[in-house]
Amino acid sequence: MEYIEPKPKEVKPHAKRNKIIIISSVCAALVAAISLTYYFVISKVFIEYENVGLFTYSYRYDVDGSGVRIDAIKEEATLPSKFRIPNQLGGRPVVEIAPEVFATNEDIKEVIFPDSLKIIGNNCFSYCENLEKFNVPKNLASIGTDAFSNTKWLADQEDGEVTIGDMLYVYKGKMDYPAYIVKNENSPYAHASGTVVNLGAYKNMSSGVFKDQTSLVYAEIPEHFTTIYESTFDGCDALEEVVLHDKLTTINDLAFSYCSSLSKINIPESVTYIGSSAFSYSKLTGEIHLNKNLEYLGYGAFKGCNEITKVNIPYGFESISDSLFEDCSKLAEVDFSDEDLSILSTISYIGENAFKGTALTSFDVPFNVNSVKKNAFAECSELKYITAYNNVLGTPEIVRVLDEEKGEYVWTASDVSYQGILKFESGMFNNSPLFEGLVLVDELGNELTPRDEVNVPVTLSSLGGTNSDSFFFSGTNVKTLRLAKDYSAITDLSYLEIVKGRNITTLPPSLCEGAEYLKVVDFGTNGSSDVTVINRSAFKDCVSLESIVIDNDVKTIETNVFQGCVSLKNVTLPTSCDAITTNCFYGCESLEEINVPENYKTIGQEAFAYCTKLVNVNLGANPSLTNIGMGAFSGCVKLASFVIPNTCDALAANIFFECESLTSVTISSNPILTSIKSLMFAHSGITSIVLPSNIKFIEVGAFVDSKLSSITLESPSVVSLYPGAFEGSNIEHIYVPSDLVESYKTNSEWSDYSSIIEAIVNA
Repeated sequence: MEYIEPKPKEVKPHAKRNKIIIISSVCAALVAAISLTYYFVISKVFIEYENVGLFTYSYRYDVDGSGVRIDAIKEEATLPSKFRIPNQLGGRPVVEIAPEVFATNEDIKEVIFPDSLKIIGNNCFSYCENLEKFNVPKNLASIGTDAFSNTKWLADQEDGEVTIGDMLYVYKGKMDYPAYIVKNENSPYAHASGTVVNLGAYKNMSSGVFKDQTSLVYAEIPEHFTTIYESTFDGCDALEEVVLHDKLTTINDLAFSYCSSLSKINIPESVTYIGSSAFSYSKLTGEIHLNKNLEYLGYGAFKGCNEITKVNIPYGFESISDSLFEDCSKLAEVDFSDEDLSILSTISYIGENAFKGTALTSFDVPFNVNSVKKNAFAECSELKYITAYNNVLGTPEIVRVLDEEKGEYVWTASDVSYQGILKFESGMFNNSPLFEGLVLVDELGNELTPRDEVNVPVTLSSLGGTNSDSFFFSGTNVKTLRLAKDYSAITDLSYLEIVKGRNITTLPPSLCEGAEYLKVVDFGTNGSSDVTVINRSAFKDCVSLESIVIDNDVKTIETNVFQGCVSLKNVTLPTSCDAITTNCFYGCESLEEINVPENYKTIGQEAFAYCTKLVNVNLGANPSLTNIGMGAFSGCVKLASFVIPNTCDALAANIFFECESLTSVTISSNPILTSIKSLMFAHSGITSIVLPSNIKFIEVGAFVDSKLSSITLESPSVVSLYPGAFEGSNIEHIYVPSDLVESYKTNSEWSDYSSIIEAIVNA
């Protein structure tokens, strides 16, 4: 067989190049795939995880899907100029960015929002001066006030209506006067001269959209807007009239705040929510009718509305919010429903400053109220009295509970709590100059106590707080304060036990400080007041208080309690205490005599200073006094004599300073007591004194400018004399033990008096 050699395989001239092209194409495809993978996976997914570490966030369960709110950017975070807000955090969609999160950030130029985002908070990107671009999330529903203020993006917008998607974000620049907001082309002012904005052209608007537009005089709200957002018309001080519609449900915080010309506005029955400061400092005039469907009134909603004269509060409210009618200076009447002035009442508390500065003359506290907050009726120039339910029947509190069958909340009687006031907080009537009565009423509203007295409900556990300055009755016309509770009408023994556990044990600091008309403070009898502590300055400067008997259950009387009570003549101290504290009776100019119970151990610093009529301090036959504080009787110009008992082992300086009638003092012979302190008898009327053997020192100025002419020193050793001890005194005789006469005369401290040193007669 003939062997035929095969022909060599023909190599085409371009095969090698084609192979290179194929390989290159495959590589290019791989690069493209990787790029696409990066874009769709890395940039859309993984970057979300990278961003997690930049944020502080919290969960939002009040929105669909239990989304996430970005609360803050961590301090150490560095943001790129083109910044993506993550789709998710913690496995939940990002639905909100809280106020001010990115404010003042100068790095951001572009922001990419996820479509899940619904809310951009107030000032969120304000002063991000380089921010020039962002997308509009398809689910965006709310933009907060000034969210993009002072950004390059806003600066690049033309003056006038600035939109974000189908939302009117803000009116940039100042409107021409007069300016109008209309709801459609058929509105009365749709073609008026000046600036006209047709809100009907927009599906929504942001918060603060017309804020501080001082040329705006009229506004209509289109029917498809069910909410007036925060600060929408805040500061529009020329706005006179607003037309609302009967589909409106929400008027948000500051919506009409400082609209100082706004007198024409109807609040529809459909409105269920009025936010904080919604109408504050507006010109709402006359009687305000709050509709029965209203569920919430925010903090200070009508604060500073000086033309409101009357307001009705519909049944079903849970509270009167803080500062609700503060500084409504013409508000003279608050009309509650009949139910709220009965055991069907639902209002549980009256907020801080709620009626401060109003013109109310009287006020009926709803029966279900258990707490009245700070300064609720302070600075009410016409207020004379309030009434409060005295629950002796054990009437149950009315509470909201979920009716599972109906699937809604209903009001019902509690089986664990009771109606009636528990707490009156500090400053309640501070500087209400005509106020004089807290009147108790029964379940039918019948008045049980006089209108010109303050009486305490059986349920009350706190009158003005406990440890902070109260000024509860300061600057009022209160004349009689009765602290005892009357439990005699309570027949339910289990309820009686509960209310007796709600006793007022502490009178707070400055409770009645400056209550210049207060004459009677009645603690009751047999411990019926329950008070064990009278805190500092409680009755300071009560200049009409003439007499007081302090109940024997009182264990502590703090400092300054009766300071400045210039009419106080008669005081009965409780035997349960053991001290008269610092400044306790300072300046009680009418006090002539004080009986100090024998168990008292301390008379504090300046306790009776400048009691200018005080003649007698009776310590009893067997006193326990151990300490007299600095200046305790200084300025007591009528005090003629004083016996310091032998139990006393500590005397301070200035005790009898300026006691110009003082002629006789007996010094304690307690061996622990060794000194006559500085200025102890300075400027006093003391003429002679015997210092017992325990006294070893006479300190600087002890008798300076006194009338001392004779002093007897019984110490068995030479008493140390400090410089100036007798300066300005006309001392004539110094008597010492006979065996020490020469020692005294040769002692350098006594050398100036050597000529008048003599031996004690009959020593």
